[in-house]
Amino acid sequence: MSWPARSRAVSWSLWLLLGACAPVKKSVVRPQPFDFGGVRAHQRAFAGEAICEAEPRFLLDELSSVNGLLKTFLKAVPEGSAAAWAEGAVSLLDEGATRLPPLLQVHAEGLAALKGCAFAATGAWPALIDRGQALIDQTRRRLVSAPEALRVLQAARALEAWRKERLTQQEAARRACPRKAAPSPRVYFAWREGPLTTWLFCDGAQVTREGQRPPQLEAAPEEFNRGRRPAAGAYLGATGRFSGAAIMSAPGEEALSAW
Repeated sequence: MSWPARSRAVSWSLWLLLGACAPVKKSVVRPQPFDFGGVRAHQRAFAGEAICEAEPRFLLDELSSVNGLLKTFLKAVPEGSAAAWAEGAVSLLDEGATRLPPLLQVHAEGLAALKGCAFAATGAWPALIDRGQALIDQTRRRLVSAPEALRVLQAARALEAWRKERLTQQEAARRACPRKAAPSPRVYFAWREGPLTTWLFCDGAQVTREGQRPPQLEAAPEEFNRGRRPAAGAYLGATGRFSGAAIMSAPGEEALSAW
């Protein structure tokens, strides 16, 4: 073998030897952006104890960004139906129901693994870990409780709007009553809210019935009937003849029972 050929063979052997002994660089897990509710967070899913090998400064920023995102969600989606729900809270809750659980899972796993890192017991790390775990628990509870609170709130708002509309229709129906007293009691309007049904008569009388209990008559004031008092049976008979389809019913009565 010539000297140039022998030199190339030695160089190739040394390259192979040194390359085999060189440390293998571990693959870097890059943080992924997570946009939600106008806030951007960054998160990485680490395998095993790999989180301890991450650059602490960058890791602190990433975990803090997730904590900030969860804090924003909890502030925007209130707890309980009595709280003030902002305009975008409903859409944020709908989006969070599907997108936040995976984020919470990765965040929880990262914080749990972080406790095994030496640097996690120093500086701002203990407070960040405790805060993150608290935010995870609060967010998970909010994702469970908020839909029910929203349902009750929307039902209450629907009932309020229905009551206003009922008064409008009731007044319009009242104007259709004849000026002179009719030979027999006349129902001009009826509504049902929950278990209570109410019939209103043109002479000022009122009949109510709660559930399956017998109906109760509240006679017309003296200035309305001018001494004329039809028998109670006449009023009760009029309620039976009044079309059930014409009775105005409140919305979502089953949903409103909890309210």
